[in-house]
Amino acid sequence: MYYLLNHRNKKYGKSFRIDLGTNSIGWAIREINNGLDNQIIDKGVMTFDKGVAEDKSGEHPMVQKRTESRGKRRNYQAEKYRKWELLQCLIENQMCPLTIDELNEWRYYRKEASRKYPQSEKFIQWLRFDFDGDGKPDFERLGYSKHESHYLFRVLIVDESKIQIFKNEPHIIGRILYQLVQRRGYNDSQNINDTERDELSKTIMKGGGDSGAIGVDNILPYLDKYKTLGSALYHLQNEQNARIRKRYNLRSHYESEIKEICRVQGVDHLFKKFWGAIIWQRPLRGQKGLVGICTFENNKRRCPISHPLYEEYRTWVFINNLKIMPIDDDTSKTEEQKQQELKTILAEKVYPQFFKAASDFKLSSIAKELKKVGYEITARFPEDTKVISFSFLYKMKEIFGDEWTDKTGWNDLLNGKSKTQKYNIEDLWHLHFTKSDNKETGETDFDFLRRFALEKLHLAEIKAEIFGKIRLQQGYATLSISAIKKVLPYLRQGFIYSEAIYMANLHKVLGINKVTEQIVGHFSQEVRKITKQFSLERKLIQTTNELINDQLNSGTRFGMDSSYKLDDDDRKDIEQKLIEVFGKYSWENLNDEGRKNATKYVSERYLKFLRKRISDKDVFEKAERLHDHIFSWIKETYGVSEENIKYLWHPSEQETYLPAIKKDGKEFLGSPEPISKGFKNPMALKTLHKVKKLINYLISIGKIDSDTRVVIEIARELNNANKRKAIERWQRQREKENDLYKKRIEEINEDCKTRFNREDKNLIDKIRLWEEQNKMCIYTGKTINLSEVLNGAKYDFEHTIPASMSFDNELKNLTIADKKYNQQIKGKLLPYECPNMIKTTRTMG
Repeated sequence: MYYLLNHRNKKYGKSFRIDLGTNSIGWAIREINNGLDNQIIDKGVMTFDKGVAEDKSGEHPMVQKRTESRGKRRNYQAEKYRKWELLQCLIENQMCPLTIDELNEWRYYRKEASRKYPQSEKFIQWLRFDFDGDGKPDFERLGYSKHESHYLFRVLIVDESKIQIFKNEPHIIGRILYQLVQRRGYNDSQNINDTERDELSKTIMKGGGDSGAIGVDNILPYLDKYKTLGSALYHLQNEQNARIRKRYNLRSHYESEIKEICRVQGVDHLFKKFWGAIIWQRPLRGQKGLVGICTFENNKRRCPISHPLYEEYRTWVFINNLKIMPIDDDTSKTEEQKQQELKTILAEKVYPQFFKAASDFKLSSIAKELKKVGYEITARFPEDTKVISFSFLYKMKEIFGDEWTDKTGWNDLLNGKSKTQKYNIEDLWHLHFTKSDNKETGETDFDFLRRFALEKLHLAEIKAEIFGKIRLQQGYATLSISAIKKVLPYLRQGFIYSEAIYMANLHKVLGINKVTEQIVGHFSQEVRKITKQFSLERKLIQTTNELINDQLNSGTRFGMDSSYKLDDDDRKDIEQKLIEVFGKYSWENLNDEGRKNATKYVSERYLKFLRKRISDKDVFEKAERLHDHIFSWIKETYGVSEENIKYLWHPSEQETYLPAIKKDGKEFLGSPEPISKGFKNPMALKTLHKVKKLINYLISIGKIDSDTRVVIEIARELNNANKRKAIERWQRQREKENDLYKKRIEEINEDCKTRFNREDKNLIDKIRLWEEQNKMCIYTGKTINLSEVLNGAKYDFEHTIPASMSFDNELKNLTIADKKYNQQIKGKLLPYECPNMIKTTRTMG
């Protein structure tokens, strides 16, 4: 038996075991050899800082402080850009007492001189609303109190009876606009995402947040009455004696105020420039570089899920997985007629169900339509399964009507033809995907899309509004647009996803420009046959390996001579194992020839194993990959070269990580980041980088190699910051309690003249349990004196659930109990089985 076990473990001479944590890695190398007293030949612990920073406020990303500082710098810089652009416009229109040269000294950097903020007296007076140079704001000069707010000027500038003041002194207009450029409100335009819109509807409108600012709802009644934001704030301050600062304002209100100022003061021709300087927001830097790589094409980025081709691809993948079949099979129809009828049903009854205004719908609606025409869904999907409907395609149908496929060139795009329209559906989608406000023309993204729909697409006003308001779904698929274009034609023909993937790149595998329908038909039939045969072969190999495993574990008969033949017991074992693997129903449904061939296949390989010597390696059967099966058939049928296997796509077997790095005859791990770069968790990534470093070091010094078995223990989940904080707080509390218990031990030593070790964990645990038990034995009810706690003569640890049953030696399973009671009465009983506990229970009953 010893030699058999030793042989069984020879395949893995070493076992490398790792326990991964967020800031530590424990590891051990075990030499699997029953002749060794200690099989652990090396071990260690690697500690490191976790992938997040920590301060008094809690955990945060390590780059957070740097990111926040950079964000502040960029906000300051963006504010300067707005001021410079507005000042240039004001200077050109005599609304500011600066010169272009003075402005350039501030905004342009020169090596010979640093930037210089304008210091001219007239400009400083202009900033102070002192337009006559008397050293104080011009409230009194205009007939108002000297204690007025600067917001008075924003009231006067939209008062048509005060126009003459501003015509005489246009510098006042410029100063008011300069006040607007410094604070321009919260962005509430069309191009903000759903998260920002939710924030707008809650905190911004109602108020609150970290700063406790007043919400927009507070100012709305005044806006209705006084029309502009500046006037509303001025009157709010006077009537309620309320602060104008520390409140949320919407950017659209600022925009409306600028429009009103331009209208009243007769400078409408300058509105676009004012809008570009004050309202326009520079778009965020594109995140294109962070988009993952396509699963099949490593040189292309993944497709946005809002793309019309992806919506079509996603829909047909789902439809083909439903396995739609007729309820009653009509034997009078040929197979070709049945297939044609099914295609018609899918196109006329199922596909239109996906054009819904809602983002999703229930599968039951498709099932009802199919039932009307005598078809049903045979796939095991619950009726309340949520199905994702079309989004962008639905909008196109809503805007262009029933002829939307022709008007948008949708059919041409699906069939790979050149577009016949000036703007096809892909162009329209791209307009929405890249939309942004136009600084030069002063148009918002909505205004631009609406105008485009009116002028270029010749849509009616209502349809143009709908076109401008289209909002795209956010996110990315796993395939590129190029890959989807290759897969989609086969999905639309009714092939399931796996078959469509195999055929998508077939032209490249075969080295031809186009795959004919004859090749597609032949290839699909053969792939189905190969897949079916492969599934059967895997079950037979599983049966063989389970028999081999049973034989290895039995410790008998293995290692017969080469003349050994199967006996009746062997045949009985083989048949029984085949029934177990196939299932009784499936095995009985096989025809006689199928059962005979299966039994013969397993018998031959099982007998081969039984005849092997004890020292032989690799006793288990290995199955060839389905991918290799299919390519072998392609190579034999079409005579393609071996290297073309790299072009054959596989629906599930893709390389997630880069191949190992070869150096000095050894293979080392590469970067733990996947090829798609889609793994962003900094804490987990840091642990993976440390694992890579550890494993590569052990490989380099020869501690482990390619034959070493690797066993990894990982947590079920990664605790969030709140849970980690709670655990840390609990640990600190326990440390403080332990310090108190150590002092208690010192007190006992002083009072009883003993010499107990205050650092002894068992003694600390005894004090803890003693405190938790209210200083009494829970079995006898006797009070435990302080001097008796640490002395094991009378009281000691007791396992609530006996250790022989639970193997649990943690504090949650321990108490301090009378030693005599524990040994002579409780023993291996559970608490409720103890004599005095039974008596107490009966009395209470």
